[in-house]
Amino acid sequence: MKNIFREYFYYNKRERNGILVLSFLCALIFFIPKLYQSYYIDSDKMDFKSYKIEIETFQQAFEEKKSSPSSSDTNLTEFDPNVVTEAELISFGVSEKLAITIINFRNKGGRFFKKEDLKRIYGLRPEIYDQLAPYIKIRNNIPKPSLASKPQIEAAQKTEIQTFEFDPNRADKKTLLSLGFPQKAANNLLKYREKGGTIRNKAMLSRIYGIDDTLFQRLEPFILILDHSDLQTSKEKNTEREDLIIDINKAGLEEWQKLKGIGPYFAKGIVGYREKLGGFYNIDQVGNTYGLPDSTFQSIKPKLSLSPVFRKINVNRATVEELMKHPYLNYKEARLIVNFRKQHGDYNNLNELGQIKIMEQKSLEKILPYLKLSD
Repeated sequence: MKNIFREYFYYNKRERNGILVLSFLCALIFFIPKLYQSYYIDSDKMDFKSYKIEIETFQQAFEEKKSSPSSSDTNLTEFDPNVVTEAELISFGVSEKLAITIINFRNKGGRFFKKEDLKRIYGLRPEIYDQLAPYIKIRNNIPKPSLASKPQIEAAQKTEIQTFEFDPNRADKKTLLSLGFPQKAANNLLKYREKGGTIRNKAMLSRIYGIDDTLFQRLEPFILILDHSDLQTSKEKNTEREDLIIDINKAGLEEWQKLKGIGPYFAKGIVGYREKLGGFYNIDQVGNTYGLPDSTFQSIKPKLSLSPVFRKINVNRATVEELMKHPYLNYKEARLIVNFRKQHGDYNNLNELGQIKIMEQKSLEKILPYLKLSD
């Protein structure tokens, strides 16, 4: 053990000299900075007190300027935000964007009733409002432009209103407006009739949305509804319609309107949808017409017949743009069909479309009746 300890800590003369030199260098490195500071650096320290005073003075002046803007930057005087111009707002220190926002708010019928209402303007910072608030003066005798013109318009309309006998089941929009119907009420009545509705008594007219009690009471003496004999005639006409059968791929607008519940609006929708498809291959497709109630479709379904689709797409010649125009194909599906054709050649059988693995089976089943292999 003693030999091991001695061997571990034993140094020869050369190693001991090296240790002495290394110790001297370490001591020299440690004391050089202190010697340098003592002989080459002035012992007087720099005084920053004067600079601190100047900084504090500058900050205080900046805060004061921020809280109360200089008159050279703004020209604040009393103003009414309901009539102030854009140029005046900008001269008050308001940004051009904020000034335009305030003017647009007024142009759309907005009005400031008290100075705090200005806070509602989007983009108005609290410090800007605090700057303007002492100078805001609201003049209550200034009418709101949009509201001021409304009574004048109503008065002008009332002078043009006429009263005469009319049938709510036959009057056109111009007639209804001349009787004093509001635009919305007239449109609602016409839509009700287009969907197959009929005003069978005076009270039913009062239930049309947009017709208030005042209007109804004024018009009630002039409302003419079909008498009993006329209603019987209408029932006879409906009886005649029971035997009516129409071809969904050939019927025009007038034929569709012969079906109960199908007015001009739905007739136009069905025919338009049929033209986009290229014809119906299934009677149930009629029920997919936008806005057509299922109850109405189920009531007319027994009166519908089917003929072949009248327009098909050549799947071996059609472009992506031509294919995607069909309601049953989107861009992705149209591109898949064309790319598969380019890779494998023309389709010899429509069932080959089933080899396009990415396409959904439901999409294929819907579009196949509208595709063909050649002209």
